[in-house]
Amino acid sequence: MKKIYTTIALAFLLLGLPLTSNAMPILEVENNQLIGARNVNISGKLFNVQFLDGTCVALFSGCNSASDFAFNTLSAAQAAGAALLNTVFINKLSSPFEPIDRSMLFDDNPFQTNGCEDRFRCIALIPFALTPGNIVLTAGVGNGFDLAPDVVFPTAGAGSTTDSTFDISTVTFARFNEVPEPGTLSLFAIALFGLSWARNKKS
Repeated sequence: MKKIYTTIALAFLLLGLPLTSNAMPILEVENNQLIGARNVNISGKLFNVQFLDGTCVALFSGCNSASDFAFNTLSAAQAAGAALLNTVFINKLSSPFEPIDRSMLFDDNPFQTNGCEDRFRCIALIPFALTPGNIVLTAGVGNGFDLAPDVVFPTAGAGSTTDSTFDISTVTFARFNEVPEPGTLSLFAIALFGLSWARNKKS
């Protein structure tokens, strides 16, 4: 039986599927910069997120329809922002038994988030809609010393779809992609389960 459970767990790992939706996200860090996170739980669904500089057009499939965005209402975008504040923009411990890792203070040091170079403030923009004038409506996730803690607020707009965040040191885009449900991919896990069962039966 132990072999069967091991096989199932291995199948989930090979498929990149989370074993539980309650686990903390896996932060993606390069050179002490937070570039994204995997398996962020937002209202019961898992999403991967990337923090990116650029234009809405370049980053969101042309940015010409609300369907280009992972969230299509302000409340949904704010829920995503709250998840970032609670589980991604955090100060990481070196281990459960060691002090805080000074190189991973993503809550206290906003400049450690990719796209933000300001030492005191970072606003991650989460687009959710477009106006008729091609202004991108976003929820702004404020992080840093000069903002009240845990702030997710609507913005008047992130500017035109072609405006870039490259030249704004306090702003970056948060691009979300929903993690696929196991669906047909779980057939692979079932197949491995069957192989393991058959192997154990023979022995």
